[in-house]
Amino acid sequence: MSTSSLGKPNASMNINESTSLTTCSQPTTVENIANGLFLIFIALVTVAGNSSICFAILWNNSLHRFTNYIVVSFAISDLMVGIFSLPFRIHQTLHNTAWCLGENACIFWVWVDLFCRTAAFANLALIALDRFIATKYPHTYHRKITTWSGCCCLVIVWLDALIVSTSSLTNWTLPDALVFGHNNLGCSKTPDAYFYTFSAVVGFFLPLCIIGLSYSYVLKVAVSNWKAKSKAAVNPIPPPIVDGNRTSDRIALVREIKAAQTLAIVIGSFLVCWLPVFVIVLVLYWCSTCFKGVNKPVNIIFVYILPNITSALNPIIFFIFSRKLREAFLKFCNSITKVVSRY
Repeated sequence: MSTSSLGKPNASMNINESTSLTTCSQPTTVENIANGLFLIFIALVTVAGNSSICFAILWNNSLHRFTNYIVVSFAISDLMVGIFSLPFRIHQTLHNTAWCLGENACIFWVWVDLFCRTAAFANLALIALDRFIATKYPHTYHRKITTWSGCCCLVIVWLDALIVSTSSLTNWTLPDALVFGHNNLGCSKTPDAYFYTFSAVVGFFLPLCIIGLSYSYVLKVAVSNWKAKSKAAVNPIPPPIVDGNRTSDRIALVREIKAAQTLAIVIGSFLVCWLPVFVIVLVLYWCSTCFKGVNKPVNIIFVYILPNITSALNPIIFFIFSRKLREAFLKFCNSITKVVSRY
């Protein structure tokens, strides 16, 4: 499901040219100018932040591990939102929410937005699975997650996004009906309850289940580890025999739990931004009168603002909570500065 296709157009949206042209030529309202400037700011932060994540990880050899490659894949999906999706949203907002770019651009926007968002959800699920494996098997993690298996996982993530987004090009509920609509009300996929249910289940709720199950185990291990530390602090009795393998396992486990904490914050913010919109839209498609009394501010906050800011928020969270990532980015900036200073 994408933010570009959240409207509920009807069959009359197969373009009244005179209405569309008249609306597109009208001056932008103050409210939409403010909204447009906000979206421009979000787009700039999204592109700059996620580009920085990619450069920092790929530039620094010490960060070349599978977990960080998933983070790069996740950042690329958010980067694509900033480059390919948000500009359409900005253009529409600055034209008082009217769609003025034609049918092909409308179809592309719905498709690419859905592709990027689904890839982001799938990447988060893969991150959670990776943390589960790393926490459950800290000593043998690197033997289990090989380059080949890691590449296959990333291919599956993007293939999943491609399948879900491409399936939006037909109307599942009414095969002979209009698939996309656009006019002075905007651009969106026409009402298609079956497709939206499929995309929500496969693209969001299935990854959500994977994330929940994986992180419930990580949390369980983290709590056990914390209790063991607390008990050791109260009764500091040194063990008679030091087991090198068990010590190595414990150090690796602590490292993986710390990595999981940062990723859990990213996942938490992502769910806060996206869960409300999926609930609202699914309920609307199966019960059109359920949210009839919902006012405009609630709709703007949960349907348009939160889903769009999450792509800008993710790199900020990574940089705040990951010291290694901050150091890698500073190292990258210093290297670029040295190269530029030579000229």
